[in-house]
Amino acid sequence: SSAVGFVFAKKLQEDLKIPIGLIDANRGGSFISLWEPPHALKAKGERRPARNMFNSMIGSYAHGFPIKGVIWYQGESDAINLQKAQQYEKTFKAMIEGWRHEFKDPDMPFLFVQLASYERNPYQHGITYPVLRDAQSAALELKNTGMAVAIELGMIHDIHPPQKIEVSERLFLAAKKIAYNQDIEFSGPLYKSHEIKGNKIIVSFAHSAKGLKAKTVDLDGTMLNQDK
Repeated sequence: SSAVGFVFAKKLQEDLKIPIGLIDANRGGSFISLWEPPHALKAKGERRPARNMFNSMIGSYAHGFPIKGVIWYQGESDAINLQKAQQYEKTFKAMIEGWRHEFKDPDMPFLFVQLASYERNPYQHGITYPVLRDAQSAALELKNTGMAVAIELGMIHDIHPPQKIEVSERLFLAAKKIAYNQDIEFSGPLYKSHEIKGNKIIVSFAHSAKGLKAKTVDLDGTMLNQDK
């Protein structure tokens, strides 16, 4: 069972005081292409065998079964090389729109986790993870999407960091805002724009709430003081 999914559902149930049902559909080490529904493949002009993870794990629920929304945690396999990482943005957006089409719900909330840091990433000098994270964040251009940032939760030696509760809490906040329309700040700061003025660069952020503040951070056992 998904630890992130379990804690997410538990927190949502405690907050909303309503039963939360969780459909657990997992396949370790899978590529995003295995989760594309027929509509997404058709939109991309591709033909592939119908036997994939969407059809075997998700598709049967799309026929009249009510789904409130989706939480998605995947991407490590697609960071195996630069080509796959660069293709992820197009595939991810098409997949989200495809799932919504199959469930006949164009506004279905889709919340996802951005890849955590992984220092021992052996692929192409480690550049594939930043590229894939950027591809993931591009999906925020679609309506009713939310991203849980996990970059400071990663570990040097472990591709699957154990800090699941923090990830769940960030997805939980996104769900409260996007799926249940609660008036809260649900995201950490995200880059919006920048302006060059002389020898200074003025950077603007979305979701900055009452402003930004540096704080001490524990990165996999290494303490980085706020003055760093």
